[in-house]
Amino acid sequence: MPSFVRQKLLGYLLLVSLVLLPSFLFWDGLWLRFGFRDDYSTLREAHEEPGKLFMFCAAQGRPLYGMLVESTFAELHGINALPWARILGALSIGVVCAFTAWLLERQGWPRRVSLLCGLLLGLLPSAQVVINWGSCWPHAFAAALGVLAFALNDRGLRDPRPLRRLPWVLAGTAVLLCGLLVYQPDALVYVVPLSAGFLLWGRAQTRSSLSWMIHHVALVCLALVMAFVVVKGLFLLEGFPSSKRVCFEADLPGKLLWFLREPLDNVLGLFVLEDSLGRPVSGHDLTAYLVGLVIVLGLVVQCRREGWRHGLLVLAGGLAFCTLAYAVSLIAAERWASYRTLYALTGVVVVFLMHSLWKLGDLVPRLGRHLAFVVMLGLVSLGAIQAAHSSEELFAMPQSRELQLLERETACINPSKDPRVYIVLPDPAATRSSLRYLDEYGSLSADTEWCTKEMVGLILQERFPDEPDVDERVKLNFGYIPPRHPALYDTVIDLRVRPAGR
Repeated sequence: MPSFVRQKLLGYLLLVSLVLLPSFLFWDGLWLRFGFRDDYSTLREAHEEPGKLFMFCAAQGRPLYGMLVESTFAELHGINALPWARILGALSIGVVCAFTAWLLERQGWPRRVSLLCGLLLGLLPSAQVVINWGSCWPHAFAAALGVLAFALNDRGLRDPRPLRRLPWVLAGTAVLLCGLLVYQPDALVYVVPLSAGFLLWGRAQTRSSLSWMIHHVALVCLALVMAFVVVKGLFLLEGFPSSKRVCFEADLPGKLLWFLREPLDNVLGLFVLEDSLGRPVSGHDLTAYLVGLVIVLGLVVQCRREGWRHGLLVLAGGLAFCTLAYAVSLIAAERWASYRTLYALTGVVVVFLMHSLWKLGDLVPRLGRHLAFVVMLGLVSLGAIQAAHSSEELFAMPQSRELQLLERETACINPSKDPRVYIVLPDPAATRSSLRYLDEYGSLSADTEWCTKEMVGLILQERFPDEPDVDERVKLNFGYIPPRHPALYDTVIDLRVRPAGR
């Protein structure tokens, strides 16, 4: 077999492995019996209230998100079917990993560095969240559409023949528009391979290189404007009300300060998580400082080798790409630094980090690049260990235990007797894990009335499939403290988190 054929086959095998990697890495947690927050309500509404999910998501400017999640959850029956939604998320993230690695190598990055960049994108907290949160699988799909759109547009922009360029660019822009109508922040993963191509510029930037970048940025802006027009058009139609969450930020300077304090801190921490309860988290701040330092050192090396002008250009480009990758969240009035909105921004930081490590390797003669590769490989290995641990211990296992607890406590409920049930909810800030971050890592599903009601409803429907009107016959009452008169209820269920040692 010719060597070039072996190289091609090896490349395809590596890309397929990248597609399957997230599913393999998180396999045990994916198949546990659990849902996460609105997974339960989504499962019920997709069957009992067709069109509701689409209308809800369309009101938030994400119509295709509603179509995707409603159509897939309509095919799922019961809590045990939720792993299939998580598998869709894992495969979509795998596509992001594989496409990114392929695009980086095609742009001129070394194959092994490209593969490690792709691997890291599958280990990030943002990827873990959308994989473990079944109803968030369209987030990952939007990211996959983003990198696919870049591949199509890049294929067209590199073709000097206008008639052949146009179909590729039209297709790429259409795919990006679809991604933006699914979930805007994740579709901007488009910017990750764009920033990787920018980093390969040498001292003598050519007009064609500058034109290439400007055209890509223009296509992103065009797709964003088109998505905005489509969403506004939907809002003008009767039956498509706009959500109160769809509004522009009025205090951009304040938003930028918030961005530096929270989202950027999370991004620089890579896969080492922050704790929103204020408890000290081992390694998060140190990791953020180290990542920032390595990126700065890589920039200094470029300045020394290619001149300060080039170094300032790289710095300006890095800031511009970070802004573009987080543009939708910066413009939106909402200030919620969740990991699920940080995927594109973290991807840009990963590309700059890996490029800096590779450049720093040039400082050591002969062995420098080998040492840089070993450091990168160590980073990815640590990321894989941390990602597997965080995914299972902060998502899958706590949610599975919470569901088991609720199933055990509701075992005595008999809908045929029209029981009155009081459920004591856990504190919204409580956690059964070693860490909690907002409504993602370590959070509880049963800390709100609406979600607990959905969970109990699904549990009783599975237990009494032939009993009519189960939800209506069981009278549920909720509170964060025990009832003053327990005798008024047939069953009192206490879901509060007990302090350690009690």
